[in-house]
Amino acid sequence: MSEAHKVPLTPDMADALVLPSKAPSGVPAEAHATRREGLLLRAARLLRKQEAFQLATKMYTQAGDNVKAMKCLIRSGDKEKIMVFAGVSRSKEIYVLAANYLQVSASRRGIPPPPARTRGRPRAQEWRKAAGRGRAARPRRLTCLVPAAPSQPPPPPFTDPFPPPPQSLDWRTDGQVTKAIISFYTKAKAWGQLSGFFDACAQVEIDDFRNYDKAIGAMSKAKQVASKITDGEAARPPGPCPQVAPLELLAPARVETLRCILLPPPAPAAASRDAAVSSLESRIATMEKYSAARRAAADDPDTMLALCGELLDTGDVDQAIRSGDVFTLLIEHYFRGGEADK
Repeated sequence: MSEAHKVPLTPDMADALVLPSKAPSGVPAEAHATRREGLLLRAARLLRKQEAFQLATKMYTQAGDNVKAMKCLIRSGDKEKIMVFAGVSRSKEIYVLAANYLQVSASRRGIPPPPARTRGRPRAQEWRKAAGRGRAARPRRLTCLVPAAPSQPPPPPFTDPFPPPPQSLDWRTDGQVTKAIISFYTKAKAWGQLSGFFDACAQVEIDDFRNYDKAIGAMSKAKQVASKITDGEAARPPGPCPQVAPLELLAPARVETLRCILLPPPAPAAASRDAAVSSLESRIATMEKYSAARRAAADDPDTMLALCGELLDTGDVDQAIRSGDVFTLLIEHYFRGGEADK
């Protein structure tokens, strides 16, 4: 009845649909288990369509489909339950799903929906009704804006479907979430994605704090992890390059323009372990050169100027550091020396 007439399932109704795990007397155990699993899956799919993701997760878990249960839990957006569910599960796919969501769930916040489009100009009847002219013809020249009909309320203000997460659940500010992401990737042995996460940590240190020493440490960990990548596993390429995830991972589902979350992208097939390690080593060397230039700014200005010149002559310097930071170092040096004209 719920499927045919779209009747919402309540928690009591969903619990009443669950058959006991033990087969009654006279009923084969295999047939009873098959029927029970089928009812649970049908109820879970119906609850997922109704956006009752927490209850759908419960149904999928009882049916033994933990992967779909995790996907519904991801759509609910409850990060604490996602971390708990992934911690008790022993599935590589669930570990990767949880770590991906915790890493990028805050990357599509504050995006308003597109403005509503008007289908051409208003019809003549609407113009006459708005202007109060009855059946009179529409004026040839519009000298002022015609006010909207009183019956049309103003559009509601935009509410962010992805409000900023609490400080305790953002991996950029909470070390516990960062440890959970690293733990999940490590348990799944997803070395390519773990290397990419350390790369993202280094970029946060550079972009938000200009702390190149911590960035070098994160990049060193990324290189260490990248060396464990097997030949069949691709490493994440440097830099942000998101891809759209399957529709099952959207959260929330009712937002038409935000029907996706971002996942760390796979690298091209040609990206091997040696190429990933070599790229990371090159970027670490560039960061170390910039850090040496900063340390030499006060005591050895000539060395600092030489290092800055080498960095600016490098073609792909922006892949490792921000070239603007090099120019900032030069401007500060010349300003302190009274050579502001340079």
